[in-house]
Formats: sequence, structure tokens, C-alpha cells
Amino acid sequence: MAIVAAILSGCGGGSVPLTKVADAPAPGPVEAPAPITYVVENLGVNPNVGLAAFDLGQTFEVPTTAQLKRLELHLRGYDLDVTVALFATAAGMPTGPALATSGPKRLNLMDADYAFDFPSAPTLTGGTTYAFMASAPAGVQAPVDTTAGYAKGTVVVTSPLPAYDLRFRVHFSY
Repeated sequence: MAIVAAILSGCGGGSVPLTKVADAPAPGPVEAPAPITYVVENLGVNPNVGLAAFDLGQTFEVPTTAQLKRLELHLRGYDLDVTVALFATAAGMPTGPALATSGPKRLNLMDADYAFDFPSAPTLTGGTTYAFMASAPAGVQAPVDTTAGYAKGTVVVTSPLPAYDLRFRVHFSY
């Protein structure tokens, strides 16, 4: 403990007793605060129902303006290179050029969650619906949630499939 002494002079000739005070931390570099993160997710899945397509995706709504950091997607396949792209939507379908891409990532397990990182971190607008599409030359397979567990999006292949949702988790920071 550091010891602090205060001596008062000219105030009746007395002094203040010595007092112990906690040690101050050593000065050092200031660390940046961790980014605030949140996720949009649907973790339900019916392992007996699956979809397969060359392009398979899901729409989702961004609750507040934030930067996309990572997409985790439950996929089936072995020895496939999968690329994920993010799109704006119109009429429930992906539209326009890709806003961001991640991959290719090699699927090496028959049934697993795969993480796709977006190092360019596009900023997405809150209240807006976007779509991600997973693509592979031999087709992508994914088990789906048949309970419509995610109310703000749906599976998309060549048209929206409102009875289905993929198992996914989207990570944002702002």
C-alpha cells in the first residue's frame, strides 16, 4: 500500500495522521473497448428434412444498423467448396450484385455448422431484409427448420419457401 502523508502547516501547528491508500495501477496502453455484438439466429432444425440446390439461401432482417462480421450456417456435404454471398432483397428474393462474399470454404463433415467471415464488414441498414446465398458447384445441402422458427425470413432457392428456415446465426457489431 502506498502511504500518503499530509502535513498542514500554519493550521495550529498540527499534522494529519498517515493514511493508507490503495496502490494505483501502473500506467500502460489504453485498450480499445470490445465491439458491441449481437446475433440474428434460428437454431431450430428438423434433421429429417433437407434441401439441396446449387444456390441455397435464407432471408433475414437486420434489427439495427450494424456491420456484418460472420455467418454461421449448418450445411451437409463432403469435399465441397462453398461460397456465401450477401444480397439486398426484392419481393423476398436476392437481387443485384453481391454486397459481400466469403469463401470458398471446404465442407469436410457430413453435417456441421460452418463459419463464413466477412473481413470487409459491410454495414447493413436496420429494419432491412437481406439474403445470404450459399453456392457450390455440386449443390449445397442443408437441413431445415420446418416449424417456421424464424419469423423475419425464409429459405430461398428459385423462389421463397415460407414454410422453411435454415439453421443460421449472423454476427454483427456496431
